[in-house]
Amino acid sequence: MNLNVFNQFILDLSNEDLSIVIQTCDCIAEYAESSKNEQEKGIIRLDYHYKKLIQALILCTEKMEIGEGEEEEEEEEEEEEEENKLEISAFFAITRLTKKNVKYLTDDVISWTRFFLQKLNILLNANSNDLNDQNDQKLLELLICSILQNCTEKLESKIFPFVDVMMVSYCNILIQIKDNDLFLCVLYAISAVIDAIGEKFERFMIDFKPCLLIGLKNPELFPVTTGIIGDIARIPGAKTWAHCDEFMKELLQIFPSVCKELQPPILICFADLALKMDDDFIEYLQPVMHILVKVSHTKIDKRDSNSVKFINELREAILGAYTNVFQGLKMQNIGIRLSPYVKDIIGFISIVAQDRTRFRDVTTSCMGLIFDLKQIYGQILMSSLTAYPEITIMINDNSAYLLSLENKYNFFEYL
Repeated sequence: MNLNVFNQFILDLSNEDLSIVIQTCDCIAEYAESSKNEQEKGIIRLDYHYKKLIQALILCTEKMEIGEGEEEEEEEEEEEEEENKLEISAFFAITRLTKKNVKYLTDDVISWTRFFLQKLNILLNANSNDLNDQNDQKLLELLICSILQNCTEKLESKIFPFVDVMMVSYCNILIQIKDNDLFLCVLYAISAVIDAIGEKFERFMIDFKPCLLIGLKNPELFPVTTGIIGDIARIPGAKTWAHCDEFMKELLQIFPSVCKELQPPILICFADLALKMDDDFIEYLQPVMHILVKVSHTKIDKRDSNSVKFINELREAILGAYTNVFQGLKMQNIGIRLSPYVKDIIGFISIVAQDRTRFRDVTTSCMGLIFDLKQIYGQILMSSLTAYPEITIMINDNSAYLLSLENKYNFFEYL
């Protein structure tokens, strides 16, 4: 950013004409969205001026609130609308700014996090019967949650002192709100918290689990909700397996009624839960394997590129679920438990091997599953695959990858 442009932004944000301030906020948001972080000769990087810009934007909203207190009875409706637009524009600009590189501003990000949490709590305690005010409030809550998500991603583990207040506010929104956009925004913010604090997130599961169950019942929220359940299942060391049982029951109940586009997220979630639950997953082995066998026969019109993309996503999810079920179950008689499904699994691998439109990730997942089958059933399984020329060709074409898996496995066995 040119220094003159930056100075003009700061100057215009202090203008008494609200329309100019709103326009400036929009310009800052647009510039932040399009700017690059690379430092070029004669150019001042935008991230070096975040502190002053964000403080100036916050000051705009604070001044506006002071003005409202002094002239509340005298304000006209048009002026109120303009002030609402200013607040929304200012927070939108901050949302864009906090997405950028602020690694040198940790103390400031902590300060901003404290401010925006306070602002969110004020909004959550505000009551209005006016529909326009309610819509503006929802939009402000959405923007602030996005800002807090950005701050969480920047602070990582340093966000921990704020997470108790954050999760109370987030869960209150999720339980009460019926707006899908805001619900999704809060889920993304919580996902950032999970990534930041890891196994310490376990303490929030009792309050957060009902929110996830709400998300599972809404098709528009479903993919993100299942993704977060997967995030929780993958937290190393966390005792979140205690909640996995309820998630499995809900997902199995939902699966028959979902459209095919929502099947891959469920299968991916099955995979994550299977790995987390270990041998406790045996209770769900039969219904899950039945689902995997059934959806593995899904057919598409290969002339349609969107259908080709979908079938590859579905097959990758199926293969991932098989792999995690195999790796999660550690009981001694695992081979006997899984033997009723081996024929169907090999048949599915054959279908995949014959598909010339398969993506590379699907091939890689296929090879991983073949490796897992070999670990359970040994050379007998590999010998049986010679009856399938298409599988043999795929194995030969990817023998280097299969060998790397074997070397890796043998290495860990040696350790």
